[in-house]
Amino acid sequence: YMVPGLWGAPLKPLSGFIPPATTQDFNLENLKYSIGNNQPISAGKNSAVQPPKKYIDKLHVPFGLTAYFDLEEGMAAAKILHKPLMLDFTGHSCANCRKMEEEVWSNPDVLKRIKENFVLVSLYVDEKEELPEVEQYIDKNGSKIVTVGDKNLDYESKKFDLNAQPLYMFLDLKGNALSDKRYGYNADIQKFINHLDAVKAAFDKQP
Repeated sequence: YMVPGLWGAPLKPLSGFIPPATTQDFNLENLKYSIGNNQPISAGKNSAVQPPKKYIDKLHVPFGLTAYFDLEEGMAAAKILHKPLMLDFTGHSCANCRKMEEEVWSNPDVLKRIKENFVLVSLYVDEKEELPEVEQYIDKNGSKIVTVGDKNLDYESKKFDLNAQPLYMFLDLKGNALSDKRYGYNADIQKFINHLDAVKAAFDKQP
């Protein structure tokens, strides 16, 4: 059953234990999707939204999805596009994050919804790149926030009172959660689709 992997096909049973698909030079699954990472996003009548800039040299998402890796950049894009944010709290060493991507995100109906209905912001909680000195700070517990991962983990903890990955939260354009549900790893594709539809509906009902 590992033979298809020789040609870049995903090995879903091993997805939590092998390097992420985004690190592979050739990936058959990614050829199915035409929207490349970090490309300008069409904003309809508005000019194209600026593509992601921060950390794109080292952070990536699978399946041709465009993601921001900085909350402020993502929120700026969401306000232009008038779309809710999908926050993806993830990590380089998070096995369940990779499993969720390979088992659930890879579904065409899930991918379509993420691409069309949300601005994806992937926040790596273990990214070791240091923040500019002016962006470093002391958190409420007296610990110094030095790295990108430190900042993302501190935000997750303060905003959602959790320290878990993967965690998928959805925000409106004021930064408020569209659902109280803390959505973590769950291989049920239909359940994730239902949740995506529910938070999108909640966003659409806002004035």
